[in-house]
Amino acid sequence: MASRQKIGETTLRQLNTPHGVLTYQFTLKRVKNMNLRVLPDGTLRVSAGPRVPIREVERFLTSRSQWITEAVERAESRKRQAAAKDCLRLWGREIPLSVGIVDRDLPETLILTEEGAEMALWEDTPLRRQTQVLAFWKRETGDLFAARFRFWAGHFQEKYPVEAKKVGLAVKPMTSRWGSYSKRTGTIALSLYLASRPPEFLEYTIVHEFCHMLYLDHSPLFHALVEENLPGAGVIREKMKRFPIR
Repeated sequence: MASRQKIGETTLRQLNTPHGVLTYQFTLKRVKNMNLRVLPDGTLRVSAGPRVPIREVERFLTSRSQWITEAVERAESRKRQAAAKDCLRLWGREIPLSVGIVDRDLPETLILTEEGAEMALWEDTPLRRQTQVLAFWKRETGDLFAARFRFWAGHFQEKYPVEAKKVGLAVKPMTSRWGSYSKRTGTIALSLYLASRPPEFLEYTIVHEFCHMLYLDHSPLFHALVEENLPGAGVIREKMKRFPIR
């Protein structure tokens, strides 16, 4: 291992891999095996003995880079979800949320203020919080959902031989998928939970579903069509895979 590093000493390192840059804490220990751990906060820790060359450590990390990247992102996602209890997520932002209890003769509400978001509940339970968040998203983001949908409907109507402007829009709190297209009903459904994610998630989902008017599968031709209409769609798709819907 690096002769300048002492037994028990920890250094911060970075490694370029096919799945992105890995930042990890490396500790030199009196051990025979190489060890790797992803902590609950997403920190990547690696340890090895003094006889293990650094190139061997980096070769191992590179070979497992996809698994490591996914494990780190899952840990970071769980961390964000734990913190989200006191945050209102809106278009990828986390807005500080304060919750107060009000008498039952007053309405339960969720509003934005200069300081953040304020929620008034009769009783602080997960269900009551979620009800107010969903109502807030529907109220505050409905116009944008509709506007982006109309924009892409016009785009596909002009560019391809499809009746995109006749497609109906349904926005509902779907938790199993970001969106869906029904050829039978001529409707595109979008998950209301898109309001909590970065705006490009909404753009990608709308384009994805309109492309299903030409290809009902997820073939290479389908993904090429999505990319043609939304450059960088593949990058957005991979990012969306790493985020839970709710």
